[in-house]
Amino acid sequence: MSDDQTPTNGKPTPPSEVPAEASSSFLPPPTLNFAPPLVRPPSVNIRIALVDDLPPIQRRWTIAIRWILLVPQIIVLIFVSIGGILVSIAAWFSALVLGRVPDSLASFLRIVVRWYARVSASNLLLTDVYPPFHGDEDIAFPIGVEFPPSGRLNRWSVLFRFILVIPANFVGACIQIGLSAFNVILWIAALILGRLPDPLYRAAATVLRYNTRVFAYAWMLTSEYGWGWKGDDLAATRPPEVGPTTVEPSSYWASLTPVSEEALPVETTRFDFHLAGWSMAWIWIWFVIGILYYVLNRK
Repeated sequence: MSDDQTPTNGKPTPPSEVPAEASSSFLPPPTLNFAPPLVRPPSVNIRIALVDDLPPIQRRWTIAIRWILLVPQIIVLIFVSIGGILVSIAAWFSALVLGRVPDSLASFLRIVVRWYARVSASNLLLTDVYPPFHGDEDIAFPIGVEFPPSGRLNRWSVLFRFILVIPANFVGACIQIGLSAFNVILWIAALILGRLPDPLYRAAATVLRYNTRVFAYAWMLTSEYGWGWKGDDLAATRPPEVGPTTVEPSSYWASLTPVSEEALPVETTRFDFHLAGWSMAWIWIWFVIGILYYVLNRK
């Protein structure tokens, strides 16, 4: 025992009487508790590349002729999608019998969904990187789709899959119709600014992410129902013990400042989009326009 814990009478000092400065030397080192990292939902994840948390800079000449540039992609995607429909039918029967989608069929369906997401992202002016003519995973492309591992599926859910997906598909179709009505506005804004305004960019990216999830659910690539048409829920993307956190929106005026095409981007990747303010307003505006379209075109 050390000298500072032994009194002059030679008897050891009880632990309760050991001075604080002496007992502190026996305490274990403090434990540093770090907040766990962001946990992405166990569903179809869509990564979006941002530049300093703002929409990426795009070359204006590609914005001007974007829809002409995409004609070859759209033609190829139509034929690929036809093949995807036939394969999805085979996958549906296989899932009913086996309780899962065979890997060979699931691989082809993933290719179609990735291809759709990339062409749609370019069409929505989310990136000016030209989509590759394949649906394999490509980390160089700013928009990516990650799928959960293939697993067991509920046969009842598979049996009624094309009925269950109707509500989610209706919501996505309404928002997509409203967004399509604003295509020219998005195009003019991107042409002037060199990128989409931040609220429009986040709203359009959210529509793409939602429709991609619904697409993957319909084709049995995930057992999780399509979600996120109003943005991602913080409580669903972060462990409960961490609690909700506030994601500060990017500066609205910074997103409306014209940028130089020679600016050097600093890219970051986002898997979660939490909408607020004008971003959420645009989603509701597009949704209402889509509803009105269906109501006015009823016969």
